Amino acid sequence: MSGRYLGHGFTGRIKAVREAIGGHRHLTIVFDQPVDVVRSDWFSSYRRQINCVVNDAGRTLAKTSDGQPHVVLDAA
Repeated sequence: MSGRYLGHGFTGRIKAVREAIGGHRHLTIVFDQPVDVVRSDWFSSYRRQINCVVNDAGRTLAKTSDGQPHVVLDAA
């Protein structure tokens, strides 16, 4: 699978999924390569695995301060 996490492209696999209310799904995604989630030249913070809730379009309801979904999954 592939998509974007906090604006950074990723590939990975779904480790766990469970159904939620309203057609949403709780996902645990393991990235193939860690994703640096900090937008700073001074330090980094890498994520190897995340938990998120996505809708039927593969987007999280949670958004960044500029209105972008935290996770956007690419269509299969």
